[in-house]
Amino acid sequence: RRRMAAPMGVREHISPHEISRSPKDRFLHGSFYISVTRLVIVGSGFIFWIVAARYYSIESTGLASALDSAFGLVTLISRLGLDYSAIRFIPTADRTRVGDTVILVTTATCLLVGTIFVLIAGFVSEGLAEIRGLSHTVLFVGVALVESLVLITGVLFIAMRMPRTYLVQNAIMCVRIPMLIVFAEYDDLGIIYAFGFAYLVTSAFSIAMIGRRAGKNHRLHLDTEFLSKAFHFSFWNYLSTLLTSLPVLLLPIIILEVSGSPDAARFYICLAISNML
Repeated sequence: RRRMAAPMGVREHISPHEISRSPKDRFLHGSFYISVTRLVIVGSGFIFWIVAARYYSIESTGLASALDSAFGLVTLISRLGLDYSAIRFIPTADRTRVGDTVILVTTATCLLVGTIFVLIAGFVSEGLAEIRGLSHTVLFVGVALVESLVLITGVLFIAMRMPRTYLVQNAIMCVRIPMLIVFAEYDDLGIIYAFGFAYLVTSAFSIAMIGRRAGKNHRLHLDTEFLSKAFHFSFWNYLSTLLTSLPVLLLPIIILEVSGSPDAARFYICLAISNML
């Protein structure tokens, strides 16, 4: 059977390399890595809490689960919807200036929100009263800061079409699992130390990758024009995310206060199982 000739102006043969560069292929490529990353996040989270339940008392696990929810609450508020705006504006704007602005604003906000949370935590929940000491305050705010950095740079990796780096970032976070065993002797604080160590290492990697993308002579910039557009664009998304996520993040803290740390631990491990499913 004779093969029909290609229409004038259309090439009959396209190399595999050219196909791999097509928008559809890039979309599938990015979706695959993001999906695998999601599996890594959920699976490592489940394993983390199972190992924590094995090496730590149920009281320590319950308190740590409430603190983990508190970290999530602080970082959620601190994002100010800039995660949505980064994904929206980076493809068409100066990605370096947008990335700088997102990192600077969310980090400064996290520092403020984390400090305020520590100041009021003792009055809101007796179970969290112990974080009001100076050393515990520094630890709490420090972990919240590095967690915020990891989360927001993860969003930037997606927006900048760096899905492999996003996967590597979350693979590094898996180091928190063996760190549970290393810090087991610290009991209540061991789980938080494991979190802090993993977030610290991962945030250093993330900032290094962002800096490498920006160039050697790069200086931080705060783009006020982008901020104005960002807050206008993402306000309702931000509010919607807050209303959706707040009940889940507040529940472990409420359970810790009402029923005690053992019930908080049981709830959080059940939540980890449901997230994996």
